[in-house]
Amino acid sequence: MGCGILKPRIVSGHLGTLRAQPKVSLLLTMIFLFTFFFYCLSGSCCDSQMSFGSLRTAQPLVPGGSAPAEPWISGVGKQLISEDAHENTLPPGDAQNTLHPGAALLDSLRPGTAHAISSAKDGAPINSLISSNRTSDQKWSRSPSAISVHSSFGSKKFPQAIIVGVKKGGTRALLEFLRIHPDVRALGAEPHFFDRCYDKGLEWYRNLMPRTLEGQITMEKTPSYFVTPEAPRRIYNMSKDTKLIVVVRNPVTRAISDYTQTLSKTPSLPTFQALAFKNSSLGTIDTTWSAIRIGIYAKHLENWLQYFPLSKFLFVSGERLVSDPAGEMGRVQDFLGLKRVITDKHFYFNKTKGFPCLKKPEGSSKPRCLGKSKGRPHPDIDKTLLLRLQDFYRPYNMKFYQMTGQNFGWD
Repeated sequence: MGCGILKPRIVSGHLGTLRAQPKVSLLLTMIFLFTFFFYCLSGSCCDSQMSFGSLRTAQPLVPGGSAPAEPWISGVGKQLISEDAHENTLPPGDAQNTLHPGAALLDSLRPGTAHAISSAKDGAPINSLISSNRTSDQKWSRSPSAISVHSSFGSKKFPQAIIVGVKKGGTRALLEFLRIHPDVRALGAEPHFFDRCYDKGLEWYRNLMPRTLEGQITMEKTPSYFVTPEAPRRIYNMSKDTKLIVVVRNPVTRAISDYTQTLSKTPSLPTFQALAFKNSSLGTIDTTWSAIRIGIYAKHLENWLQYFPLSKFLFVSGERLVSDPAGEMGRVQDFLGLKRVITDKHFYFNKTKGFPCLKKPEGSSKPRCLGKSKGRPHPDIDKTLLLRLQDFYRPYNMKFYQMTGQNFGWD
């Protein structure tokens, strides 16, 4: 009888164990999945390249568009890219590594390698490990420039906007001011693709670009494009939707500034008068000298208007960029379709340099001003020669005002 009683108990216990196994397996599975997702959200699974089995499938690029974004990137990734980073201007050959405020942290990361991220804004560590960027800018997806090189934390695209000119007009200041905006990613170095490096091909050019997230735009600046005859056609062939920004300045003061820069590098340079005038007594201007030729804005613009309508251009006043940087930056942000983030609270006027600087960011020990190569004192030029230059440029200026619909007040 004892065995008879014991037997049912044994059977009953065995069946109970069998019934409990699925519950235990389910519990273990849930614990594993919870651990896995927590691991991924911390960014570590990206760094290990999903060594125990990837949950992602390859997303092919579609011509005219870019690869779909990971839905979880928008929160963490966008928070990271909103932090400021210090400028790191490199030669054109290393331009792809240039960092800038807005999303500078991301370009320093390499696929397959974990990097601890620190906030460039306040120096506090961010408890995340990320390796590369993945998303796309749907805003520009219909344009050829939206074809992107995909990565897991953003994509490299052709620039949707280019600062094409002019040299010594204020292009560096404009670029640095724009880089405050969290939705702007721009190269620090000038790539000179459409004037000097075009034979390297568009793929080479695109690989120079920083990665962008959804809602961001890619930019670059090379002032010599404006006076390069082939540049309009080449940019048009890349994308006819490219937005073009031209920073212009009184051509007389621009020419003197151009000369001053060259003189700082070549002390043996002839005088400004000797270079600007074929015959100073007759006042004949030497238009073959680049410092003079660049300032004939109307002539260069005629070439660009053969390919792009006027609506694709924004002409920024170099003088107003100094006297009212916030107002001029408002126009630029509107033209680019950006929210007006850059305002007068970002600027203060540096009396020593004679132009505005960016106020000290949080966590930084000093404000950000352009380098010592900007704001050099100009050599004294005879006033009679300056008047002759003004007379020379006046008809070209008037035509430029008419073409652009803007009076820049140079005459």
